[in-house]
Amino acid sequence: MLQKASAGKDEAKLREACANLESVFLNMMFKSMRNTVEKSDLMGESFATGVYEDMLYEKFAEEASKGKGLGLGELLYKQLSANIKIDEEE
Repeated sequence: MLQKASAGKDEAKLREACANLESVFLNMMFKSMRNTVEKSDLMGESFATGVYEDMLYEKFAEEASKGKGLGLGELLYKQLSANIKIDEEE
């Protein structure tokens, strides 16, 4: 998606791609954090619980990357948009 946005020089698509990348990063971080917590016997461990937790953390990451998020998407956007402008000048 980043390549398409960079090739088409569409700023909205580039911004969306950067936000999506931040969301993916946050999702990976949340999953790693979840793996450090001891499992509780209260809910039990099943396939459905695993799917639910995956969906929950994916939504957490999506919501956390909206707006300003951690700022990773914005930093990436600034860097890539600057590179696109440099390429246009050459």
